[in-house]
Amino acid sequence: DTLCPLLLHLGDLVNAQGHIPYAVSLLTPNQSPLTTFLALGNHDIYFNQWDEWRSYFGTSVYWFYTMLPDSTVLDRFICLDSAEGTLGTAQLQWLRELLTTNHLPLTTNHPFRHTIVFTHTHLFKRDNSQGHTSNYAIEETYELTSLLEQGGVDMYWCGHDHSREITDYAGFTSIVVDAIEDHYPPAFYMIADLSDEINYRF
Repeated sequence: DTLCPLLLHLGDLVNAQGHIPYAVSLLTPNQSPLTTFLALGNHDIYFNQWDEWRSYFGTSVYWFYTMLPDSTVLDRFICLDSAEGTLGTAQLQWLRELLTTNHLPLTTNHPFRHTIVFTHTHLFKRDNSQGHTSNYAIEETYELTSLLEQGGVDMYWCGHDHSREITDYAGFTSIVVDAIEDHYPPAFYMIADLSDEINYRF
């Protein structure tokens, strides 16, 4: 088996107060065969739900790597908290240190094959559908894109705008995925296959 399947949710898991426990029940192993990783979205914390989110999920900023069975191939995934439309200096410093240090497991000295950053808020503002929360402040966008370029990031995945956008910039690809809600005709999700290259489809 050469697959290491996982599910990334790019924020806005809920849109009403008190719905986090129900959403959690849908993510339990007997409901989903995939290991699931969540990014925090603005709708997840609109209702003073940060404490409840944290009680279930622990953190909104983290990273992990995948390794294929009987292989030394490592792919790194970094989750950022952009739910409030900003990253802040502490999180940017954490990202800077992470991207400039290998943090390889003790069992291998091989570099990461791919690095993917995933979060909720998008980098570039193509429309005004989300108003002032559409993207980061221009200074933060400049800093973040510079970090992604210098850190060898391959892709930046996000949601938020409910409309697909694919932008190649500074050596990485930024993808805004479509909404997956039933009332969006049609609803889409993205499947990405990581090999020597990253292939994706909707």
